[in-house]
Amino acid sequence: MTVDASLASGPIVLGSLPPGSPLEGFTSGILEVSMDVKGRGLDMKTWQYNGWIAITDGMLAPKGIEAPLSNLYLRTQLVRNRADVKRLAFRIKDSDVRLSGTIKNWNTAPKIDVTIESYQFDLDLLIPKGARSPVRDLLETLAAGSNTTATLTFDRGLYKELVFTDLSVQVHLRDGALYVDQMAGETSGGQVNGRLAVRLPRQKSAAIEASFNIAGVPFEKVLLLAGDESRMVTGGLTATGTLRGSGDEARGILASLNGKVDFSIRKGRVQKGTVLPKIIGMLNLPALLAGQVDLSRDGFPFDKITGSMVIKDGLVQEDELVVDSPIVKMSAAGTYDIPSDQLNSVVAVSPFGSYSSALKSIPLFGRIFAGERKGLLTAIFEVRGSPKNPEVTYRPIDSLTTGLGGLAQLAIDVLKNTLTLPLDLMSPDGEKPSPDTSPSAMERGRMPDAPVPVVP
Repeated sequence: MTVDASLASGPIVLGSLPPGSPLEGFTSGILEVSMDVKGRGLDMKTWQYNGWIAITDGMLAPKGIEAPLSNLYLRTQLVRNRADVKRLAFRIKDSDVRLSGTIKNWNTAPKIDVTIESYQFDLDLLIPKGARSPVRDLLETLAAGSNTTATLTFDRGLYKELVFTDLSVQVHLRDGALYVDQMAGETSGGQVNGRLAVRLPRQKSAAIEASFNIAGVPFEKVLLLAGDESRMVTGGLTATGTLRGSGDEARGILASLNGKVDFSIRKGRVQKGTVLPKIIGMLNLPALLAGQVDLSRDGFPFDKITGSMVIKDGLVQEDELVVDSPIVKMSAAGTYDIPSDQLNSVVAVSPFGSYSSALKSIPLFGRIFAGERKGLLTAIFEVRGSPKNPEVTYRPIDSLTTGLGGLAQLAIDVLKNTLTLPLDLMSPDGEKPSPDTSPSAMERGRMPDAPVPVVP
């Protein structure tokens, strides 16, 4: 059989097409087709197509998509096995999309290269909702049967509380996987960079690997993004990390998470929380500092919070969390089981700061009289339960009769290694040691056993 035909349709009203047609889902719009078709045999994939396809003022409402595509405009030229998408534009909710590019071998093994632009786009529209979605099905199809490259640029990319400007992304779909590379953008004065790789086997659970770099992003925005209403912490977040996970895990993807995250939050305040405010209250700091610092009104100030989290099979291990505040210094060590939402940690607090002379008389502070931590004035608190409302318990130093072990030892070691304490806080009896006036000591230009000066 030989085919040699020409087709020139007039305007076709898309909303009037019968159910089951290839353009089902269009509720309105005008379709126009001008096409020459040549070929042999019954396999339409081997035929040659030359012509144009145009859609104007289209409205597309595919099943499973949360909002219809409106103001759809398409101009595509077919030249044999190549499709040149001159322009595809549409709106979805308050987002706009403009696309252009080429599709080679469109009727066999497509090789797609497109550029996508938007003045404003809600990134949440790209996240599949539920176990299956048309977006997920489309990604699996493209990853399995095409070689797709897309360059995306958004003047304004919105995601819940975050507004990204000059956001750019390189996307590749091939060999059953989605790769998001060279992701870069700015938000609220900070910068975000990262990459993402997702294995997309058809009708199976996905496997994800991500890396990111955050610099100067307001931490309060991140908390709002996570939907955490129990905390309000301000400050600039800097973080780097890698995460891996797979939906094959019976307990869900959270139980399969592995990776590492290093972070710091600078120049901020803890205005609301579930752990630190309880510790501050147990130490009676608001009353002791009344007239000097209004912790109830302004929150707890800090210069820096740093930490390094290692994640293994959904269990977060944190051994180096440090809170550097002009009021007190804190360190914490412990674990957080993500699937069960259970926290198990120890917090060590030392009155080392601008208000140390007023705070070191607090009865909860005790001195350690053994080991390398000898003389450290500290209070130890145990934190257990869900981070939303954990139980915080004070542990007296003298109750640790067998010495510091486990998480308490880690927390104390981190605190001591982080700080160079003044002599009146480190000396077990609270008094400064007598100076050594021997010639050798005088020649060294310092007193023996004096701490190394703290770098300002």
